[in-house]
Amino acid sequence: MANIFARFWNFSTGWLHHSQSRLEATRPEIVYDQALKAEKKKYEKMEEAVSGLVYNRTKLDDDIENSRRELEEVQAMLDQAVIDAQGDDKGVAEEAMMVGAMLQEQEEALLDKLATLTESRDSAAGRIEEYQGKLVDFQAKLKRLDDEKSTAVAQAQVDRETIRLNRELTGMTIDDDAQALNELREKMGRLHAQASMTEEMTGKSLEERTRQYRLKARASTARNKFLDRVESAKAVTGSTARPQLSGDSSESDKS
Repeated sequence: MANIFARFWNFSTGWLHHSQSRLEATRPEIVYDQALKAEKKKYEKMEEAVSGLVYNRTKLDDDIENSRRELEEVQAMLDQAVIDAQGDDKGVAEEAMMVGAMLQEQEEALLDKLATLTESRDSAAGRIEEYQGKLVDFQAKLKRLDDEKSTAVAQAQVDRETIRLNRELTGMTIDDDAQALNELREKMGRLHAQASMTEEMTGKSLEERTRQYRLKARASTARNKFLDRVESAKAVTGSTARPQLSGDSSESDKS
């Protein structure tokens, strides 16, 4: 039982593959449309990924701008703290030293953050530029594939017409008009054959009747000749009775 199902499965898949191959050969636009659809999906995914990179780059630019403004504020406060730390007021100077140290740490942190953000932004910009170039190449690829589809479909149409014309020229046409003409020729041929047959049968019937008439005439001539011989014999012997033949019985009855 399993072997039967396996054979049926193999037959079904083979038949489907054969049918698909024949369909693809006669309708190349279907194959090209499927290929274009698959390539466009790849393009859309790549475009989506590049859009994500552009979005991240924009966020990095905003973070860099905010960090720069914050750094400028910290550096302005640092300059003021340096001035206050050099003043004559001891209390203000001590407070300026303490605040200045904190501001120094903030400045260094902001500088490190800006360096990291700038590096990430530059890396994203490089990848964006690279993938934008790939998108342009992909667009050119889609255009070439679409042009190839148009050329292939047109060529397939020309090939089909060429095959049809060649078949017509070699008497292998299968269009409706030619088929109707062939059927008409066949019907006319059958009608002519029927007419010939009836004419032949009529001729044979006339020939048969003529033959029958000829046989009857020969029989009648032979009978008359025989009667003449009998009459001659009677004249010699002196007999007056006329003999009757089987063919004369009906004539004597009528008299």
